Amino acid sequence: MRWGKLEVSGGFLLLLSLCNYLDHQGMVPLVILACIIHELGHYIAMLLLGGRLRIIRLTVVGAEMMMQGTLSYEKELIIALAGPIFNLLMALFCCHWVVWDCFAGINLMLACFNLLPATRLDGGRSLYCILVLFMGEHQAIEIGSICDSVFRYIILLFGGISIWFGGGFTLFIIGAWLIIGQNREIGLVI
Repeated sequence: MRWGKLEVSGGFLLLLSLCNYLDHQGMVPLVILACIIHELGHYIAMLLLGGRLRIIRLTVVGAEMMMQGTLSYEKELIIALAGPIFNLLMALFCCHWVVWDCFAGINLMLACFNLLPATRLDGGRSLYCILVLFMGEHQAIEIGSICDSVFRYIILLFGGISIWFGGGFTLFIIGAWLIIGQNREIGLVI
């Protein structure tokens, strides 16, 4: 479904419904709010740096914000880091009140996860921009590719460990999504 610049997949709506159904502690609204804060950070930075929003896509594994045109690597770095920075600031702000501890923790976890150096995460984009600025595009691609591959499998491994010990399946799904995305990028469609 598409409304203006917002595209929502059926899988996203299905997952949201399932999570809401299984959520007995009222966490889903807090997670959604933390995600909105994260994307708002990217959006504000993009606007301030002269970027224009092309589309926001909500899928089973998260949100993707696409920009029209290109910006310098310095500006892209700032935009990539803005989402996690907004989450970290919100975590810092909320941790002073016991009633908001859970929301502070959600924001902290979202920021830390997004800073992992996997290509489809903010940390991967940030690492790429930094490497390009200091080493050039060729070296950035090589080093970024190695870091990306390592962290994709680490995320998948920790997701499997989480399932093994009775935890949630979200991390495993994200790890699989990152690996499938990597294989599609290099032509190995699974």
